[in-house]
Amino acid sequence: MAHYTKTFQSGPIGRKLKLSEGMIRIKFQTAEEFIEGCLSNWKWIIKHRKI
Repeated sequence: MAHYTKTFQSGPIGRKLKLSEGMIRIKFQTAEEFIEGCLSNWKWIIKHRKI
């Protein structure tokens, strides 16, 4: 979360977590795709729900 809210770079985050910068980028991308999928599914449910 700090990556987005405080604009930290992935290099220092990787060093703190003892992971490569590439691995940090992969983890960010995976998390972003998961959140995007959840939001798109939620929008579909809201659009198609029956009241």
